[in-house]
Amino acid sequence: MLAFPDPNGLLRRALHRVGDKWTPDLIRLLALGPRRFSHLSLELAVAPKVLASTLRGLQQDGFVTRLESPAMQRQVAYGLTPLGHGLDRLLDDMEGWAERHRHLSGSTGTKRVTARDAQERPGRAMAPHAPLEAEPTHLCLTVRDITSAGRAFARVFGLAQQTAEHGAVTGPQGMSGGISHCSFRLANFAVELIQPESGHSPFRDFLDTFGDGVHHIGLRVLRGFDSKIRHIEDRGGRWTLGSVADGYIFFDLTEQLGSTIELVVPDKDRFSSRPCSMRRPAGLGTHALGHIGVIVRDVEEAARQYAAVLGIHTSPVRTIEPGFLGRRSGSGQARTVSMRQKGVPLVLIEPVGPGPWRDFLDARGNAVHHIQFNVGDQFEALVKSLRRLGGRQVLGRAGLDYAHFDFTQDFGLIVGLTGTGGTGRRRPITSSTGD
Repeated sequence: MLAFPDPNGLLRRALHRVGDKWTPDLIRLLALGPRRFSHLSLELAVAPKVLASTLRGLQQDGFVTRLESPAMQRQVAYGLTPLGHGLDRLLDDMEGWAERHRHLSGSTGTKRVTARDAQERPGRAMAPHAPLEAEPTHLCLTVRDITSAGRAFARVFGLAQQTAEHGAVTGPQGMSGGISHCSFRLANFAVELIQPESGHSPFRDFLDTFGDGVHHIGLRVLRGFDSKIRHIEDRGGRWTLGSVADGYIFFDLTEQLGSTIELVVPDKDRFSSRPCSMRRPAGLGTHALGHIGVIVRDVEEAARQYAAVLGIHTSPVRTIEPGFLGRRSGSGQARTVSMRQKGVPLVLIEPVGPGPWRDFLDARGNAVHHIQFNVGDQFEALVKSLRRLGGRQVLGRAGLDYAHFDFTQDFGLIVGLTGTGGTGRRRPITSSTGD
């Protein structure tokens, strides 16, 4: 009889936990950042007794840890251990396997949900197409003055100042242009700044149209670069920059996804291997990026496009009430969908009624709006820090554990914070979207 190679029983424990009804959703939720018990119970719609039992078992097996704040009024949250994050990656692999072999499972396979299905039956998740097998590694900001923007970015995130380098980009029909660029490595992501210089490029077009802002999301292709290019072209991606020989290609998917995306091969990915260069040990750059927020006109259609292009699992549509500063409760809502993928998740936001998100949509159309960080018990300290650094707060009020700060004048981006607290007075976007 052959023995299964599992000397410490870890694999069997993992498979046992994965087979539990609530464990996969719980692991996926905690992978986006620590959560308090009440938030977990609300988001999973699970009985407290069942949730407590599931958390206890995951703690015993080393996948989840209990986090206690040092504040006078003790607050308890739950987060993933390094072993738990490994289990989350295992779930990604298992979901990919299930999707690739869905056609072999007969009538028991998962039915693909169309945009019409989602509209007729709200709350249903959108099933993904074949996964792109590409991992988000960076976000690119196009700026008018890279020296000033780089200095501001380093100050806000507590990072060492990076020296801009000069380069050139090429594209279809002989298009070429000179650029200056620099990049900052954060805890689990990177941000690149690009200033267009001589010649003509999509960066110059973007800057002339919108000013400083998010130009593209970078995806490192894990395998099959040529097939991924065909995959994106078949789904309406417009090739604007790069080549196979260069090891990177830009596709304009603004209408479909609200962003241009860059496909880059691993040996040309200059971001993921660069160490995080901190200037302030307690700076914002030490915290994990929780999600990228994308404002869209139609959240069901955008979810369908993301499922078709990137093969991302999407959550059910949820309605939230953002806490915009200077606005009464109930003066605006939004419909959201969160999307799981390798690396950093995305959240699609469709504004309902007036507000800053609607203003952004009217000015930009579908576009990346903000990046949100999970900062835990440092929330209040970092809120004060971002105010001192000149951030204009546009979302979040006293008593809420989330906030957005507008730094578009400095480096073209809105920065969000999420803590682990919560008053129950109003559900924050992170709780409402499962993020």
